Amino acid sequence: MNHKNHMREAVDNLSDWVHKAFFSRNGDYDELTKLDVSSVRQASIRAILEIEKWIKQFGIQHRLKYLDLACGTNVPFVSNGIFSFLQEYYPNIEISYEGIDINKDITKAGKFLFPENVVSQNLLWGNAFELKNSKVAISKNTYDIIYFGLILHHATAQEIVSLGLFLSSILKQNGVIFIHDLFRPHNKPHVKRPPDRPRMITDQSLLKNIPDEPLELAVHSSSYSDWREEFRDTFTNHLKDINAPEYLRTSLTEHIISDDFPYSIFEVQAIFDALGFETNVFPFSNEDTASPLKGYIGFITARKINSKPRNHIQYPIKGYAKL
Repeated sequence: MNHKNHMREAVDNLSDWVHKAFFSRNGDYDELTKLDVSSVRQASIRAILEIEKWIKQFGIQHRLKYLDLACGTNVPFVSNGIFSFLQEYYPNIEISYEGIDINKDITKAGKFLFPENVVSQNLLWGNAFELKNSKVAISKNTYDIIYFGLILHHATAQEIVSLGLFLSSILKQNGVIFIHDLFRPHNKPHVKRPPDRPRMITDQSLLKNIPDEPLELAVHSSSYSDWREEFRDTFTNHLKDINAPEYLRTSLTEHIISDDFPYSIFEVQAIFDALGFETNVFPFSNEDTASPLKGYIGFITARKINSKPRNHIQYPIKGYAKL
């Protein structure tokens, strides 16, 4: 069977492939697959499909420089799935991996147990939103792929713009960003993060020249309406249905109201469009997944199409531009 037929078979059976090659390596992975509270399996499948398109479009054959933001201190699920796929179907492509996390234990992690095509690893402590002024050495136009999952829903639009500008500066031309996150349903009003909640960016110099409210929201509401209460109840019932431990149910559902203030997937897309990226969005509500949370989870790809970051952005960015 030739390579093309192998690839077709892999895509046709990608859900099973991800489970066997990625999630079932030990009991922890199997348990996380069973819970899958943030559609990690679906994010892995989408990332692999988009990597395949990108490799074919640009004829990628060189070593890839890969940055994983907020990677955690255990083997990063989605990134590991990408690497496993590349090793099996593109064995000539090597990966240089850098993982950054705000948990100081990252420096004790040593090395993640990745496939053999990951030829170098560098695990660093740092805040993904404040890397520009941190001690972490990151050069411009360095990375081919940047992945981050489940961090934007804590941030304001101002902080997302700041992060996007920095990522544009360190990404190579035609490099890609993969974003897997929690998003607000686009027909629900945004709930603003209260000033007493933790900021993603405390260094105010990183927010210079970015308005406090850089985004024109897709939906406005004259009366208070917190869609997260419905999401919390759906989430709680889902965790009960899958027999998640009680401590996990309590901590996660409390966290939703206290710390989650997501924008819609189309609003985040509009921000990256305005920063000079070519974007595609994949709301998991449209995906073939049985998760009751799929209406709140999605995936964005953003490819850098300009050789230099965009310096002049027209504010406010219209968050409903592609609705």
